[in-house]
Amino acid sequence: MNETNFIDMLNCPQEYMLQAGGEYELISEMSFLRSIVKYKNCKIIIYGAGQRCEYLISWLKMENVPVEFVLDQDIKKHNHKVNNCIIYHIDKVPEELRGKKYLVLVSTVYYETETKKILYALFQNGLKNIIYPFDKQYNLAPYRYDWAYYYLHHKDELLQIYKELEDDRSRDILFEYVKALVTNCVYRGGHSKTCNKYFDEYIPLENENFLNIGSYVGDTIFYFIENRQEQFEKIYAVEGESGIYQRLCENIAILPRVLQEKIELTNTYLNATNSKYYADKKITLINMDIEGMEKEVIVGLSECIKKNRPVLAICAYHKPEDIVELPLLIHEIVDNYKIKFRKYAPPYSNHLENGELVMYAIPAERSKEEK
Repeated sequence: MNETNFIDMLNCPQEYMLQAGGEYELISEMSFLRSIVKYKNCKIIIYGAGQRCEYLISWLKMENVPVEFVLDQDIKKHNHKVNNCIIYHIDKVPEELRGKKYLVLVSTVYYETETKKILYALFQNGLKNIIYPFDKQYNLAPYRYDWAYYYLHHKDELLQIYKELEDDRSRDILFEYVKALVTNCVYRGGHSKTCNKYFDEYIPLENENFLNIGSYVGDTIFYFIENRQEQFEKIYAVEGESGIYQRLCENIAILPRVLQEKIELTNTYLNATNSKYYADKKITLINMDIEGMEKEVIVGLSECIKKNRPVLAICAYHKPEDIVELPLLIHEIVDNYKIKFRKYAPPYSNHLENGELVMYAIPAERSKEEK
């Protein structure tokens, strides 16, 4: 995949929707929406007046699908506007609007689990003529709109990252990843083996000092120990959630004493401040999977990174801006690092193919391509 294809995809995603195939294309869903509005003589309303709603309205406008009004349960938002659409509290919809026919789109993070409750609440508040068309066959995954909106409004930054990537495989993965999100299609790029996640794109060290941030129950630690054939100097394992941390401790206790003694366990959520604890530690490898806090923690680890020049293997799929801001941040902190992307999760469903994208930031002296 070349630079021209990448630019074309960002400038005209509709063309790639038609090429992608599969059953989940956004273009089909928008046609379906427009048909319902036309043939059922109804108006579109959105439930949930958060950031997802703002992006969803923008996307619908681009597709010439107008929104009548927005509903929310937060009384403070009543009579305010989001993206020029009026917001009504669910209990305060004007009487003259209650008898009309509406197609409701749910834009909250509770889309999967709360839809029935939301529709029942609408019915109880007099909005009885509701069409809710999106079941498993027609399912607008709301989080996609903020991702698509971000990418289509940051084309220059995306192109910069694309051109600076270390290898063609990374460029192909980035192309397919962004395409899946701006077209609402299934990710069709390549995947690497999960057992190699964080460990297969750089030259390993015999005396690796591994900072494992977001250790969960220890799965990555066990992968690491197996991958390095038990040869390492130190593991710093950090997990914030107390219940999961307890399971982590129990799992580490399975290991031989000689390995346990080389593992330092910490129950905390790292941030830009407390991550400075590692500034004076010898760290040669860092991985993070911390639900969107990656950028903040990298900032906190900047002195550690400058001093030690570790390999970084960072999850880059929790926020749409991760694939742009994380590589740029690494280049701000330290020179002569190579950036790669690798994708690990198989496409189990239409909701998960933007997951398990890892950014590798590799110092030139540990890059396989340099040797």
